[in-house]
Amino acid sequence: NGYEIQYPSFLTLDDSKSDNVLFTNNTCTSNDKLCIKGVDIQVYVEENNEKMTIDQKFNEYIKSNKTCKQIKIFPLPEKFDENELINAVRCEFDEVPKQAKGGYTYTVVNEAKIFSITVYQGDSTIVAFADGSLLNIAKDSYDPLGDMMMKTFKFTKQ
Repeated sequence: NGYEIQYPSFLTLDDSKSDNVLFTNNTCTSNDKLCIKGVDIQVYVEENNEKMTIDQKFNEYIKSNKTCKQIKIFPLPEKFDENELINAVRCEFDEVPKQAKGGYTYTVVNEAKIFSITVYQGDSTIVAFADGSLLNIAKDSYDPLGDMMMKTFKFTKQ
């Protein structure tokens, strides 16, 4: 679908269709030293038939009363060409108990496609360390995982 994105080794490509890629967290089953609960990521791609711009998508999100910001994604490595900056919208959404986790969605638009990258975080992120201690990051704490992944987002074709 014309994009490339890098992801952390604790995520597993769980399902891949032409328009939908799902990564799930495998730390809790494969790694006894670290367990990051509640993180799943989905990439959904749709045709940009209406030739929408990122500004139009942002306005569409604002009308639906979502908490959104327009951001610029600064690609890795930190030395980059100004032309490599990607305009995006990042929206926060709350957990719907017993139905869906909360998290963040990043939307990127080019002439042909609309990319939505959703980081589901659940109501909390619990990290377990080798010494048995736990760190509970409350749902209103910002998790930069999505930002880090989005720094690796690249268009591979138009």
